[in-house]
Amino acid sequence: AGRPARDAVNPVFSKLLDHEPTKESFDATVSDFIKRVEKRAVEKRIEMDAEEAEAEAGPGGLDPVDVLKSLPPAMRQAFEAQDMETLLEVVESMPQEEAKYHLKRCEESGLWVPNPEAGPPPYRQ
Repeated sequence: AGRPARDAVNPVFSKLLDHEPTKESFDATVSDFIKRVEKRAVEKRIEMDAEEAEAEAGPGGLDPVDVLKSLPPAMRQAFEAQDMETLLEVVESMPQEEAKYHLKRCEESGLWVPNPEAGPPPYRQ
C-alpha cells in the first residue's frame, strides 16, 4: 500500500508486451502513428512553403527579391544603396516605357512606395 503508483507501470507494460497479440497491436498502432506524422509533415511543409511565398510577395503580388534582381544594374545599385538622387538620375536616363515598366514592378513588389500626397505617379498615367 505504501508503494508509488509509478512502480506498477513498468510491470503492467512488461506483461502487456510479453503477450504477443498485444505487442503486435501496439507495434501496428505505433507504425500507423508514424505514417500519419510523416504524411502530415509533408502536408505541413507544403502549407508553410505556400504561406512563406505569400508573405514574400509585395502589395501587387510580386516578390521584391525577384524584382530587385531583374532591375538594370544601375537602378538596382541605387535601390540597394537607398540613394534617391542616383535612382532619379537612372530613371530619367532610361527610355520612358522602360522606366515605367521597372517603377511599376518596384511598386507592385513593395520596393517603391510613392508619396500619396504627390498624386498618382507618372508611370500610372
